[in-house]
Amino acid sequence: MIHSTTGILLHTIKHSDSSAVVHVFTRDFGRKPYFLRGLSKKKNSPRSILFPLSILELQVTDRDNKSLQQINEVSMHKPTFELLSNPVKSSIAIFLNEVLHRSIEVNYHNEVLYDFLENAIQLLDSCSNVKNFHLWFMLELSKYFGFYPMKKSELCSAKFQFELESGTFTDIGGCSGAFIDVSAAAVLDEVLGMKFDKLSSLIISSFDRKALLHGLVDYFIIHVPSLKRVSSLEVLETVFEF
Repeated sequence: MIHSTTGILLHTIKHSDSSAVVHVFTRDFGRKPYFLRGLSKKKNSPRSILFPLSILELQVTDRDNKSLQQINEVSMHKPTFELLSNPVKSSIAIFLNEVLHRSIEVNYHNEVLYDFLENAIQLLDSCSNVKNFHLWFMLELSKYFGFYPMKKSELCSAKFQFELESGTFTDIGGCSGAFIDVSAAAVLDEVLGMKFDKLSSLIISSFDRKALLHGLVDYFIIHVPSLKRVSSLEVLETVFEF
């Protein structure tokens, strides 16, 4: 049966010079692997729109007895070419793409998550100040995965830490395992619940931004069984002026 849907590109595996297997998180069917032909080097080839987190319009053939479906037609659904031309945005997109690729399992379907991702990718493409975008994105993403951090209790002292296993803030010395330390934990508490339009006004030191990013990656690794590592973290660090 032929269907039309939209999807976010998560992963591409080259099959030949003109074909590939692409993993797409679609709005209607969840994450699916598709076989895509026609990837020549000509200007009108779909190759030019297949980049990390590209938002695609798809016509697909879905057969119940097949684990690998087929894309018949593909085009750009929402243009996000800043993710290609801007090196900082491109590095963020590659990093977030890897987190999603390693976290969202095949056949996982969540339209609400899809809508959040499509909107967030367009925000990344259009906004001018993106230094804190990846921190906000990962915290928002944790809501949909079911481990959004609990807000700090009023009973906590002025200085506190964030325990990764429990997802809670605690007084210094109260963590039984891995944790985010005092200054980065204070930034985390500030970012929690922050609206996107307030994000650019948030001032974070390079040290705290780096510490919080590493802490959030560790937090995801603890809570997402399929996420074992995030290789592109090092690339992101070289691009940002932490």
